Amino acid sequence: MPTEVVSELLFHYAWPWLSNECVIHLCQACPVMSSYAGLRSEALSLSPDALLSIRAPLPYDLPDPTICLERSRNIAKILLLCDFNFGLFQRFMGGTYTGDYLDFDAIDAAILELSTVPSSPDLPSQDFVRVKHILHHGFPMAKHFRSSRSDCIQRNLYNNHSTIVGYESILRQKLAGDIQNSFACAFPRWFLYFMNGLTLNAMGIAIRTVSGKVKHRLINDPSTPVLGPSDTGNLNAQLDKKNRDDVPKVFYGSANRRLWTRIYNLRIQNPCTDIILYKDDIVAAFRRGKYHPDIAVAYGYVFESFLVIPLGGLFGPRDTPGWFCMTSELRAFASSNLSSFTNASHALASQIQFTDSGPTEPLTPALADSFNQGIVSSPGPQTVFVDDTLIAELRCFIRQSAASSFLSAALFYGTPPQVAHPISCEKYMAFFGHYTNSLGLDVDCRRLLVIFPLDKRQDLRFILLSFTWKKGLLIRVRILAGILGKIRHAGQILPLGEFLSFFLQENLNDHIKSKATAKLAWFKHSRIHINAATAHALLLLQELLSRDVPNVWERPIGLLIPRDPSFKTYSDACLKGLGGYCHVLNFQWRQQALHYSISNSSTCVDPSSDEDPHINIFEFIALIITIFFAIIRMNNPSIRSRFLTPSGYILHAMADNTSALSWMRHASRSRAPPTRNLAQFLVTLLFHANSLFPISSHGFHVPGSLNDFADALSRFQKYPSYEDVWSRYAALRPLQAYQVPHKLTAMLNSCLSQNLMPAPSAQEMNLLLQTKLHSFRYSVRP
Repeated sequence: MPTEVVSELLFHYAWPWLSNECVIHLCQACPVMSSYAGLRSEALSLSPDALLSIRAPLPYDLPDPTICLERSRNIAKILLLCDFNFGLFQRFMGGTYTGDYLDFDAIDAAILELSTVPSSPDLPSQDFVRVKHILHHGFPMAKHFRSSRSDCIQRNLYNNHSTIVGYESILRQKLAGDIQNSFACAFPRWFLYFMNGLTLNAMGIAIRTVSGKVKHRLINDPSTPVLGPSDTGNLNAQLDKKNRDDVPKVFYGSANRRLWTRIYNLRIQNPCTDIILYKDDIVAAFRRGKYHPDIAVAYGYVFESFLVIPLGGLFGPRDTPGWFCMTSELRAFASSNLSSFTNASHALASQIQFTDSGPTEPLTPALADSFNQGIVSSPGPQTVFVDDTLIAELRCFIRQSAASSFLSAALFYGTPPQVAHPISCEKYMAFFGHYTNSLGLDVDCRRLLVIFPLDKRQDLRFILLSFTWKKGLLIRVRILAGILGKIRHAGQILPLGEFLSFFLQENLNDHIKSKATAKLAWFKHSRIHINAATAHALLLLQELLSRDVPNVWERPIGLLIPRDPSFKTYSDACLKGLGGYCHVLNFQWRQQALHYSISNSSTCVDPSSDEDPHINIFEFIALIITIFFAIIRMNNPSIRSRFLTPSGYILHAMADNTSALSWMRHASRSRAPPTRNLAQFLVTLLFHANSLFPISSHGFHVPGSLNDFADALSRFQKYPSYEDVWSRYAALRPLQAYQVPHKLTAMLNSCLSQNLMPAPSAQEMNLLLQTKLHSFRYSVRP
């Protein structure tokens, strides 16, 4: 609420008692009051029939909507008669403005039934109390925003971000569509002087290319303090991300993993049955959730000659995804659990065709383990990612599942003739198939693969080849941010994607901290200097994109979901030595730490020193060496014949040093070049290992008290020889003892430079992976 008195509103209430002379002087002194006087005269002369005519809903199916100035002026008269109280205005308008087109009795009955369905810990939780409230009354359930009137006036003068310049006609069309669908109301802009609770979010535009078509999205920016640090209008700053009443939890981040897990478990239970994919899309998803009438004004914004008050959620406020997520998750839950949807049918589902009659080759099998036991029930849970519903089902149930999805959309979002159909006709899929694009990644249910699409790889490579990546390169922030987004998306399946994204994010974060105004011109004007780490990361990605490395751009689903490991390795290090082993892969190794130099000079760590400045580095080196031995052993014909599955290998690297384990994925937590170089070496090693066989590696902590075998291998002072180790730990005696290859030691030593090093070349990595291991003795095992 404003902290200052709204003087114009005071004149509104006092108007009946003002003399004609006072009115004339007031209108001359304040042009806004002149506009007010004219509109007030028209509003007071409205007949009951005229009021009913204004309340009539807009036609939602006009082909080319435009903002109707007459309509804007007419509803402005209603708001004036409501004393500029938007909540009162919205309730008076009713209909599509308040969601009266929904069958609330059916919704309440569905929620009551669904609340008795046992919940699964593997699926998103359902907040039945809140979702029922927001469907009936809007969201948020309770919130008190504060914004000073002076800041609101200044934000009006600021207008909107410069990023929208040149796109006004597109935004005007987008806004017209929102108004036509009753997602927003447009009033004369001067109304902002009469209304309480405004913050005036700045407008912007998001531009992206989808399937070769340029898409534009109207966005609102409630985050940027456009007037400086003391700006009270940045609404997002008043929404506490840690408070679930302010910002409800979302479950979108796990959508892909849940879909992949379902596919994998369907195959376990149905090894010879085709699994079919389908997806549908909700039009204007965020807009369909209604703001509570008494809070909607806080989310308002200005555009050209209009003050726009949204009726439905905006794209930009940090609370919108969470409130929408409740309804979308409820819709998915209802699709597979509501009794009225059993044997569901729908006209849209009936006309969908299959891409083929069934598989012609054997289906890739899936193996049960402690995490995945197979799925018996079908139809089963549907997965939602914002406005996309993802369905994976057996061929015999897919049509029914699609129909139930369409019916649940109609239940919770409404249907014609009052509102447009919620299912997108533009994105409507006319075919059921085993292979489809899901959230930007291709999924093949017959081969149980997830693929980073070729066109996305080509687009990313084209962008990278447009620049000569080196330290100090000056490029637009939006370009680097775009590359980061693509890498993160690929990182869901790409072995090195997550690693590379940290360097770019760090570069962007440093830029934003150094230039407080960078966000104001993020997409058009701000430029950023590339640091050395980012340049190295992008050069590595550019080189890898130039080759089609097998098992990298496509990943078995079995490597992307929680599963039992194929092997566990153990490693440990101290300042005097390093060591590691794996029982199943039949290897052990140890090496003195003096082989590694952690300084610019050739001086090694003093073995007599009690200081422990580099223990984390030694632990990381031990982890890398152990993983190297595991990869070489995995490629052994005997091991491959016994353990390699269509899903590849899953390796759990166990260690008792949390820093070393975190560097396997989060090397940017340390800014030290040796750490970065070693992490880059490990990621490159794993990347090229995938050309031999699919492999997924994960680091896990093991308490030091349970890592005594590896601890003994690394303690040369206590156990000078292998025989000393085996005398203490007889379980290690049968394992083959190998010498650490000199080539590997040399490459790791080069990583310990205080300068960032380029990633090893493909030739170097291939030669390393072809290394013949030299043993100290022959094991009794193969």
